[in-house]
Amino acid sequence: MAKLEEVDALDELTPFLKDVDPELRVAAIVGAMQHVGLDGIVLAAQQFNEMRCSSDASERKMAARVLGDVGIQNFYRPLVPLLHDDVLEVRSEAVIPAGKLKNPKLWPEVLSALDSPGLQSASVSALVAGGQSVLPLLESVFEQRSQDPEFQVRVLRVFQQIRGEEVLSFLERHLKVTHPAVYTRILSALSSCHYRVSTRKTSQIAEMIRTESHHATWLLAVHASLPDDDAFSLLKSAIDDLGRQDLDRIYLLLSFIYDSQAMFDSRNNLEHQSAERRAYAIEIVDSTIDRELKPYVLPLLDDLPSEERLQRLKANKEVSAVTKTATENLVDLIRDVDFQVNDWTCACAIFAAARLKCHDTLEPIKLVAAKTRNSLVRQTALWALSQIDPAEYAIQISQLTANDRSLQAAQQFFERHTEGTPLMLLDIEKLLILKTVPIFAEAPDYVLAQVIPILEEQEFEAGQRVFEKGDLGTSMYIIVSGKVRVHIEDRELTVLDERQVFGELALLDPEPRSASVTAIEQTLVFRISQSAIYDLMASHVEIVRGIMRVLCRRIRQK
Repeated sequence: MAKLEEVDALDELTPFLKDVDPELRVAAIVGAMQHVGLDGIVLAAQQFNEMRCSSDASERKMAARVLGDVGIQNFYRPLVPLLHDDVLEVRSEAVIPAGKLKNPKLWPEVLSALDSPGLQSASVSALVAGGQSVLPLLESVFEQRSQDPEFQVRVLRVFQQIRGEEVLSFLERHLKVTHPAVYTRILSALSSCHYRVSTRKTSQIAEMIRTESHHATWLLAVHASLPDDDAFSLLKSAIDDLGRQDLDRIYLLLSFIYDSQAMFDSRNNLEHQSAERRAYAIEIVDSTIDRELKPYVLPLLDDLPSEERLQRLKANKEVSAVTKTATENLVDLIRDVDFQVNDWTCACAIFAAARLKCHDTLEPIKLVAAKTRNSLVRQTALWALSQIDPAEYAIQISQLTANDRSLQAAQQFFERHTEGTPLMLLDIEKLLILKTVPIFAEAPDYVLAQVIPILEEQEFEAGQRVFEKGDLGTSMYIIVSGKVRVHIEDRELTVLDERQVFGELALLDPEPRSASVTAIEQTLVFRISQSAIYDLMASHVEIVRGIMRVLCRRIRQK
């Protein structure tokens, strides 16, 4: 209306500047600023400043939206305090217009948000909106943060969506990175850019395929060395996940040399329940790749027990797999000097060593506790020291916490856990609980390990409300122990107990709660906020599928 009727629009717009409907207010402010001249700007600015400085977080979110919709690059300063707001949802809303404005002075703020749980997905989207102009800054920060693979992976998500020749050149230059998560993301980004190698580079890709095959062979050998003991169950699952990641990388590398669609079809069919489809997947690869690569690839595809697959790989004289004992392999997995495994697998190896009270692993565990940047690994290592040798734990903890705040935090966590504080669970214990929840059933353990930092433990006494009907829903809950009832006033709708989920609709649509939830007995829950889970959903389709499966089940039950 403001755009079409500039002469009389201000009089028409003025009532909407104070409308109770926030959507109408935003539209009126934007229209007045863009199309109604100086008088419109002055009047809209007054309303905008009231929004921006309001004590109501929803008003400040609307102010951020106004800045994005107005879209004036130099009108960026009011956005800066919103990017530092005390409320996460406001900061998340403010990141989006930063991408629309494309002001270079905002990019450091967006990169800072890329480090913050709950803001990462929005930050990626904002940087992608910056397009080619933001690439030099991203390249620079990627190099500067070489010791922070998780951050590098998030930066690579931006590269993957921007694409273009500059992106391809950057990704090619970093094909020799050693960290597996970063390397995998680089291959995935190249695949998204429809990367094809020149003939002269084919031998380089073939060598990378052979390296992956060697690693997969080593993993099979490690798996074979571990006895059938419950203490090793998590570790075996982690090793299986690593093997699947090796296979994913092999397929990506093959797609750079051979027909990419054929390779993707083969990978998808290899996971199918039908034996015929799996056989078809192997046939595609067998009929496509060069004879020299077949001994390295085909045994990994065959539907055979792990031991037989290992023997077929060992039949290739160029594939080596040194036979070691379970204890020797535990030590290697914990040390992981060559980035052979991920942090989750290292934590599982430490967990197994602690359950077995394996003294041979004491030295590498001490080293990991002192040097790791990963909180899950550090916490597991400190707990393991206390289980294997309590006296040594006391000595080590006094040395480790001397000048390290993060280690002090891990120590405090451990001491509260051993005192029996009901709210304190080890991170690995949390993951074991998540594995039993339908939403996360399809997600690999290493993905669930990324859910742990966003879990908030909350305890409710019998009769205490978790939330009221009509409250704005911005989070879901998982019952760890206890029971709750779902009700509208005195009418009980259902009773939920351990491992069940409620409030899950809030993950997709933050609307007022349709019912109240009250604890029947002392109840411990995990709370997951919408903004935090969005970051994981953006990069892990398994979690998206899990949420959709639970929602579909709920709809069918109705």
